[in-house]
Amino acid sequence: MPLVPDSELKETYRRMITGEVAVVGWGALREILGYYDWLCPWPFETIIDNDRLRWGQETIGTRISSPDALKRFSPDHSVVVVLPPHNSQSFSDIIEQIDKLGPYRCVPSRSLVRIAALDGPTAPKATQDDVWELVEILSGWGARSQPKNEALRALYRIARCAGIRAASLAHLHESLRSRAAGAPANGSRRVALCVGRLGPGGAERQMTLLARRLKAMDYAPHVILLEAPDDRGGSLEAFLRDHGVPIHVAPKPPNHSARESTSWAISDVPRDLLPYLWSDGSLREAADRAIAVAGYAKMFRVLDLPNVVAYLDPHNVSAALAALSAEGTRIVASGRNLHPGHFPHFYGHDWEVWREIYRILVEQPRYTLSCNSRRGSLSYAEWLGISVDRVPTIPNAISDETFAGRSASEISTIRREVLDVGPEDFCVLGVFRLSEEKRPEDYVRVLESVTSSHPRIQGRVYGEGALEDRIQNLIDELGLTARVRLMGTHGDIPGIMAASDLLLHTAEAEGMPNVIGEALAQELPIVCTDVGDVREMLPEQMHRQLCSVGDVAGMVERVQGVAEQPDSFRRLCELGKEHAQRYGSEARLAETTVRALRGELGARPDH
Repeated sequence: MPLVPDSELKETYRRMITGEVAVVGWGALREILGYYDWLCPWPFETIIDNDRLRWGQETIGTRISSPDALKRFSPDHSVVVVLPPHNSQSFSDIIEQIDKLGPYRCVPSRSLVRIAALDGPTAPKATQDDVWELVEILSGWGARSQPKNEALRALYRIARCAGIRAASLAHLHESLRSRAAGAPANGSRRVALCVGRLGPGGAERQMTLLARRLKAMDYAPHVILLEAPDDRGGSLEAFLRDHGVPIHVAPKPPNHSARESTSWAISDVPRDLLPYLWSDGSLREAADRAIAVAGYAKMFRVLDLPNVVAYLDPHNVSAALAALSAEGTRIVASGRNLHPGHFPHFYGHDWEVWREIYRILVEQPRYTLSCNSRRGSLSYAEWLGISVDRVPTIPNAISDETFAGRSASEISTIRREVLDVGPEDFCVLGVFRLSEEKRPEDYVRVLESVTSSHPRIQGRVYGEGALEDRIQNLIDELGLTARVRLMGTHGDIPGIMAASDLLLHTAEAEGMPNVIGEALAQELPIVCTDVGDVREMLPEQMHRQLCSVGDVAGMVERVQGVAEQPDSFRRLCELGKEHAQRYGSEARLAETTVRALRGELGARPDH
């Protein structure tokens, strides 16, 4: 029984979609089968599984059968798609089992997904009629009455239309323009604060500080999440609840089926916004977008939240579409420290679609795109081809508690029980995500140099990320295992800073980093790279502590200077705290955000 050769995959995929051959799946992995269904539309006749407890059940709207059911299909007129197995049975074991049932042609699901993604447009240029047909297909995707293969064939044809994404985006633009009415401030004090989940990131911390301050200003903030809080966001969840800020998790469809997910979502996504869901031709992305937009829209409607503040690019887009589909709702979106094209490890190619969506959104009078630094505003403005005046800066805040400092006994306890450093040790702290733009290798290289001449120096890094294994391997290779430790995350970073002796920050891309402001508030000496708005965050007397990106030797020199004469930096650190108190208050964050919600910040588009 041969596997379908690579040279025949494209033609096999075409014959499957057009119904020329029967398609049988093998392996009913519930948890992710819907994901594969969205990546590539499978016109399954049945799905075979070796687990007899599943026989007779349904998944993604298709009946699960025993292996003997394969004999109902002619080997000459069928294809078996081997899906990821749900048990320990390997791919080769499945192929061997199928071979015993007959000379069936098999193909791995991942091969078809690749073909579906690479199968370029060959049909004529998309028209408005194609867009409306796409709307009808997506609207009726969950309807049992619609012939399955007919819908798939139409979807496949439209996906191949040249310019379908551009036509869909043009449709979205016109739809939002028609909703431009209601731009004046709505007067409500009810505000939705939207982020995907509560995690250890800077955006989440800023959101919680804004929530507390808005509450103190007699606003009614509600935090809207797409994922339920877990242990990683425990401290932020407790902070919000302690200050009386309600937390809501947006609803999701009961399962991952393509048809049922879309059917669930479209009741809260206006039909003329549906083309956006498929603006990059990916069914998987369509599912994710539909669920996010519908989830936010349901919460905004049920809780009556006409003011929306969103954080991070995915939510700046999905929350905006949910909000702008309602009359009078205003949204302030908070971007990253640089535009999303700088973070392919987070977003893949999504940023290319987001640029087109952002260009449409910033034209809406009820939408304000902001950043927490001047450098971030410049980055987004250049990326979108608009004036930087259209992207106002709303500086980050430093929590009131952070300025309070810690007692000597608290500091001693943290050094001994958390940092595991002695009273005579000099602790060089790093607080950053373990990812490329933070350049964690530079931190390790600096510690390699300074520890060789200063035996009491210890390094502690708080953060997590994709490079964790690589950085740990580097630490081990350099013989620094006993001196430099990766500590994971911690719920009291200001306390960790108060108990440390210096902050070393080596990033190549920043906006207005929370970690610098918090270090200033704790009067912690700083050595950092001269990126983003960091220079503006520091008093002029501290500018000599700045280094160029990648200047390991310069950072080594400055770290050694502080380690050798720590007392000489005490007055400098006092100046840093005074400077931070002037620009990084919670009150400034909240007042500036409220002005943005009123439409007072950012040059408005001419309508």
